[in-house]
Parts: sequence; C-alpha cells; structure tokens
Amino acid sequence: RLRYFSAIPKNFDEAISRAAGIRNAAIVAHVDHGKTTLVDALLQAAAHETQTSSSTTERLMDHGELEMERGITITSKVTRVDYTNNQTLNIVDTPGHADFAGEVDRILGMVDGVCLMVDAREGPMAQTKYVLSRALKMNLNPICILNKCDMPDALSRLESGEVENELFDLFVSLGAD
Repeated sequence: RLRYFSAIPKNFDEAISRAAGIRNAAIVAHVDHGKTTLVDALLQAAAHETQTSSSTTERLMDHGELEMERGITITSKVTRVDYTNNQTLNIVDTPGHADFAGEVDRILGMVDGVCLMVDAREGPMAQTKYVLSRALKMNLNPICILNKCDMPDALSRLESGEVENELFDLFVSLGAD
C-alpha cells in the first residue's frame, strides 16, 4: 500500500502520535544530491513488492507545476511505505535549495531520524553542512548515504577515502559525538 501527500500540514507534529511500529524519517542533502530519486526508487521497489504498477517511473513526489518546471523539490512531501507486517516508514522528501531551509527545519522537528545523502563526486556541500548541523542540534542521528558512486569521477574519490574523510571532518567540525 502506497500513499503520499502533497504537503505536510503545519500542525502535523501535533496531529500524529508516534505509535509503535511507525517511524518518520527525512531525506536531507544539498540540492541535486539525489533525495527525490531515492524516494522514487523506494516507491518503485515497494510497488514491485506489492505487485502494483505505476506508469510514472520518476519524480513521483514532485508534482507541482513549478517543481516539475524547475526539476527541484520546493515543498516537503511525505509518503508511507509498509516494510513489514507491523512496521511503517513515513519518508519525508525535503528541499535541497538553501532558499527553502525553513521548510527543512520545520520537518526536522517532526521526524525520528534523517538520512543524509551526499553525492560521491562532489562530497559534502554548503547545504549538506547546514542540514547536518540542524539535525545534530535536534539530537537526530543521521544515516549517511553516498550517492552517484557509479559515476566515473566518483570512483577515485571513493577508492582514496576522500569522500569519507570529508564527511568525517564535517561531523567533527559540527561537534558530533
């Protein structure tokens, strides 16, 4: 069963109780590091697992006119994925542009955890540092995801450990434990 909502109401954190078996996670990153692509892939995998079909294979979450025109996420969207009989994961796709940082801040106050996506070619960028610092201040323990590892220019950075070192240095600079 797949469901998504076009926007999260401002009183969402009051409207939902953290019931057993439900976890809320935000996908955060710098712009174009693959947040929406990851959510789309998770939805496609869940659709395959539940034998449902979708004619749309990408950008399922970004359906606003301006979002489709610009190819970016402007407002956060949440989707539900049932991953075991009694476990549900609500995944929030967040904007990556600094212009929408307030939207990310609002979402971080509502989730149980974050997945920090980093483009292996570029490493941590300015918005990566911002969203990570906000998540750490809210006592969220991020799960790091290295994306675009299959790109030729990412391979040497991964093999040398450069990307991991940059991430480690970022965590240290922000005072992470």
